[in-house]
Amino acid sequence: MTKVRQAGRSLRSTVARWLRRVPGSSLTFGPPRREVASTLEWHRGREMRGGSGTRLQILGLRRETERRAPMHADLPIRGRFEAMRRGAIKLRFVADFSGARFWGLGYGCVIDADDALHADLSPAFSDFAPPENGGATLHDALQIPLLPKVRPLGGTVAALGTLFCENFHHWLLDAVPKFGLLRETGCALEQVDTFLLPRGATQTWHRQVFERLGIAVSKVRYTDRTTHLRVDRLVVPSYSEPGRDPERFDYTPEGLAFVRGLFLAGETRRTGAYPKKILVSRERATCRRWLGGAEDRARLGREGFITVRLEEHSLAEQAAMFQAARVIVMPAGGGLANLAFCEPGARVVELFSPAYLPTFSLALAGARELDYCALVGKSPPGAAGHSDAGGREDIDVPVERILEYVS
Repeated sequence: MTKVRQAGRSLRSTVARWLRRVPGSSLTFGPPRREVASTLEWHRGREMRGGSGTRLQILGLRRETERRAPMHADLPIRGRFEAMRRGAIKLRFVADFSGARFWGLGYGCVIDADDALHADLSPAFSDFAPPENGGATLHDALQIPLLPKVRPLGGTVAALGTLFCENFHHWLLDAVPKFGLLRETGCALEQVDTFLLPRGATQTWHRQVFERLGIAVSKVRYTDRTTHLRVDRLVVPSYSEPGRDPERFDYTPEGLAFVRGLFLAGETRRTGAYPKKILVSRERATCRRWLGGAEDRARLGREGFITVRLEEHSLAEQAAMFQAARVIVMPAGGGLANLAFCEPGARVVELFSPAYLPTFSLALAGARELDYCALVGKSPPGAAGHSDAGGREDIDVPVERILEYVS
């Protein structure tokens, strides 16, 4: 970030912070006047004071978990895994607001009728700490001096955005379980008039989920920072899956069961039609491709591996393929969200570049009781170290190393 840009953000945040102290409402000027860190605690406080207008159904309390250790992990990523021996499953609930507002900044912000931003229901980056805030970060929505003009939206509206839900992994494992949360409360999806999602959630696999759920695309409204709605009834499932923090949080059993049931339950099992060993190719991707050549692939082929390209298969076909597979080799990438469909005891060998060492697959493999191996390739000359922002370097893991863990 350049100094000019940082100075601009600091000035904007200062103006927004000053406006928050001025009597009034973000309906007319300034950001939301208050911030709610925990919707559960806020709701309990309102109940004690005799407040009304919001219902909250708790579906599962937060609890600590023991993590399943990997079968093998190379040194560059082993330290990250060792710090993940213990995790937690988040609180699961659905909040039902009357007269609330939805602002499409980022992945969506929930503002109640009292002009309070519900931070735990409003996924944000919040990575900027203005100097005047004592080093603490402010939610993105509290750093904007003026919201767009508000417009009314009638009926029952469900806000389903999660961080990065335009990405396959985060859509399937963070956002789709929210539909399950709605169902657990008895909220029939056909009774929801509008589903709110960020504008980027328009890929084929987004639509395939809507089709499975029987949701007409016409009921999905795509939002961005210019969207500001006052809603009769706003239903918001909690942000209960790990999101960008698999080091601390686990995938919920209920969320994984919902995703699996959506694509596996009721299907005719065709495991015989799919290979038992698959090498998932990213050769058509623009980054993080395995550098193994034709001879390396042939060697894996002699061990029974079939090369597959996930983009050539529907979500239902990917689910069936991963359910049937007993050994999976794949470079780090969003397609490994399909590990949710694997059966316990399957073996997964994930290939990494030292520039990008994400931990999502370890958390997911542990939840599905899979035998997980992490192999880290060589660094290209002059390459930087690991960054959670997502490295783009291709992956140089010798085929001999892969064979050690799949033969």
